[in-house]
Amino acid sequence: MANITAGKAARDMLKSINITNETMREYGGGTLRHILWLLASGEHTFTGLAEKLDRQISQVSRSVRTLHKLNYTGAEGLNLVDITFDLHNPRIKIVELNENGWALLRAEYKAITGNTIK
Repeated sequence: MANITAGKAARDMLKSINITNETMREYGGGTLRHILWLLASGEHTFTGLAEKLDRQISQVSRSVRTLHKLNYTGAEGLNLVDITFDLHNPRIKIVELNENGWALLRAEYKAITGNTIK
């Protein structure tokens, strides 16, 4: 069983998600899952996520809030990410995986590939 870096694991998973999204486009693909793996690969801004997902920032915002502890309606979210602000530009929101998010991605990657992420 191999032990690989989070960045390589994220790149591998993003390839598989892109294939899935192409075949399931009319069903919305796996946007939340795609966002989690983009975060693991190093993308952390709403603008960057929107560009990579080919979505509007408002759509990304709703999805990210669903992954946060409070969703966009104020109800309980999935608590997989934390949202903060860029200290140099408070209008830029920074999204990072929290421990719950990392645990989910590690478990998914191990279930799919048999390898672990370090």
